[in-house]
Amino acid sequence: CHHWRMAAPAGFHVMVAEDEGFKSMRGYVSVQGREFGVRVVYKGDGGGRERSLKGAVLYCDKGLSKLVEAHGNLVKQRFLQSPNLNSFLLELRDILDHALTLQKKKNNNNSALEISPSRQNILRKLVEQISQVGWGRIESIDPSLSNLKATLKDSNARIHTVRLSLPPNWPSSPPVALLDVPISQGKSPEDTKGGTIGEILERCKTRIDEYHDFWLAVEDFEKSTCVLEPTSKSRSSTRFRIVVKRHCSIQLDLEPLRPFALCEIRFMGSEAITGPLLVKLNSNISKWSERLLPRENLETILELKFPSGKEDNAMDFDMECGICYAYHLEQEDQKAVKEAESRAPDRVCENSKCGRPFHKSCLIEWLRAIPNTQLSFHTLFGKCPYCQSTISVDIN
Repeated sequence: CHHWRMAAPAGFHVMVAEDEGFKSMRGYVSVQGREFGVRVVYKGDGGGRERSLKGAVLYCDKGLSKLVEAHGNLVKQRFLQSPNLNSFLLELRDILDHALTLQKKKNNNNSALEISPSRQNILRKLVEQISQVGWGRIESIDPSLSNLKATLKDSNARIHTVRLSLPPNWPSSPPVALLDVPISQGKSPEDTKGGTIGEILERCKTRIDEYHDFWLAVEDFEKSTCVLEPTSKSRSSTRFRIVVKRHCSIQLDLEPLRPFALCEIRFMGSEAITGPLLVKLNSNISKWSERLLPRENLETILELKFPSGKEDNAMDFDMECGICYAYHLEQEDQKAVKEAESRAPDRVCENSKCGRPFHKSCLIEWLRAIPNTQLSFHTLFGKCPYCQSTISVDIN
């Protein structure tokens, strides 16, 4: 009995001659822990692992035939083109390894798609309720059927996203709807009153329309000013920081349900720049009109026109920190900043010819590295990195 065994990363194969002339070879191929029977019969005289396969016939067991059914043409092609039996078996192992990997992925996917009777009931009810509101309003559904996103149009055709979280025992327990709206007067952005998905979305639309004027004010800021904060569009943001002029910005806190009313205003910049603006604000504050947009009121009261984000670039106004050269702190630095402190530069040099802004944490680190910096009552006193004017920062 003559045989040989070859090993390779994809497995190994063992072939045994069934006759002394090596005209018939029988054995198996082992791949991923599975064995598949193979038999090769040569035509003419002689056979063996080094002989050409021209005219030879390949026989496979049922397991191998079924596995490579989708790759039949490839197996046939390799069998006819391989210079000898050993080369063919090496290629066959690669084909089987690939086929087994695909089979495992398919089986895993099928297992993931199996749904228990209780989940089938939830899926049926979910499909019924979604069909009532329209599939076009559903943006996505989580594979676990526990979360879905729906879109709503408000009275001005703006698109809003509502996130619905379904508890495991839904619909016995009500879902939670989360809206991207500002929090105001104790109102939560969540809807937990229950009902069908259609009823929940109708309540959400009514809630969203309450902020119609707020959306108008926000869109006006985005269109007509250079907005520094928030850096990403969010319909829940009520605080806005916009550019006034070089080294100077203004922070506004809008009341969501009364966005045209006089709001909290804070100037950010050196006193030499913000001082005259504060004088105008105090002198003309009586001119504030709730019939005008907040931006229009501010331009009237401050007797200026805000730079536009479309015409100007925020970088042209040198709003980035003069030490780290970034507007927002990096993520690791943000953890060290107090919750109440802005992540944008909020310390400035009071020299009117300089006025460079700095992050508080950056300025503290800079001043502590300077030998002649003095500390008094939790305040560091030192020199501006740019103009050498006196600058201070509270380290609390």
